[in-house]
Amino acid sequence: KEQVQQRLALVRRDNATVAADLQGKAAQFEEVKGKPVLKGEEFRKYASELRGKTAQYKRMKQELAELRAEWGVLSRTQAILDAEAKKVSSFLGEAEARRGLSGYQDTQDELEKVSQQKAEVDEVKGKTLEEISHVVEEINGQIKARKNRLAPQIKDLRTLRVKFQEQESEYLEKKQRHDNTKAGLDTETAKLQAECDAAENEVSHEESTCHYYTSLHSIEQVKMERVQADRQQQFSRTMPDGTTVSSYVELYEAKLKQQDQAIKELRERQHSVQENREPNMKQVKLYKNLGKLLRCKQDMQKAARAELNQMAHENEQDTNVFTMPEEHGEPQGLD
Repeated sequence: KEQVQQRLALVRRDNATVAADLQGKAAQFEEVKGKPVLKGEEFRKYASELRGKTAQYKRMKQELAELRAEWGVLSRTQAILDAEAKKVSSFLGEAEARRGLSGYQDTQDELEKVSQQKAEVDEVKGKTLEEISHVVEEINGQIKARKNRLAPQIKDLRTLRVKFQEQESEYLEKKQRHDNTKAGLDTETAKLQAECDAAENEVSHEESTCHYYTSLHSIEQVKMERVQADRQQQFSRTMPDGTTVSSYVELYEAKLKQQDQAIKELRERQHSVQENREPNMKQVKLYKNLGKLLRCKQDMQKAARAELNQMAHENEQDTNVFTMPEEHGEPQGLD
């Protein structure tokens, strides 16, 4: 029976391993959805692994069914044997009581159980040490295999490292020369840019001065033309009031008179506004009060009309029909 239990535990463990492997494959399948399909050698390798896993799963499933059937038979046999053992134990207990040796069988059973447990512990220890040794050997073998597999790559890497160091030293040397050349060119460029900026500022200043003197020359030219026209009495202009002036003196005197007249009119308007301010303010206030009075009167008329309409509606409900004239519908005395 113990051998069957061990086989059952082993099969269950293998079954759990296969189920976990299947779950992992399912997860991998979910991850590779949408990715390129395996082709060629990779697909054949994957199909071979899948067929092997499927065959192993079916074989273990069949073994598990057989072990479950055997387990049922053994469980029934154990139940029968337990019943017989109880009868035998009862008979032995009576015999021990008759001979004055009560508890002898229980003590013997406990000693056998302790011995059996000790043997199981020793067996587990031996298996554990054996498994650890096997795992260590397997790990060492994997490390050695990986070292052997990586040896050519490590050799190539060393060669590439030497080439890299040579190229790196060459690169650093050329980079140093490039940086020195760039620094010199940057300094020369900055110097030339400063000289160019100074020349542009000087040109801008000279152009501004040239424009300034050109404008002064134009102004003086216009002044000279006016003076010559005034001296030759060729100047003539008609003012807004219809008068004609023949010199700039007369023109400016006429403009001064116009300004004086405008100032005089503005002062008169200001004086008139100041004098009429109080009466105008009173008149504005009266107009505002009149507006309030008219709105109040309108509100009162609306309220009276609504009250009359309410009374007429109440009279209609009492079967009394009353019609108000449209022209004389307002109550007298509200004005």
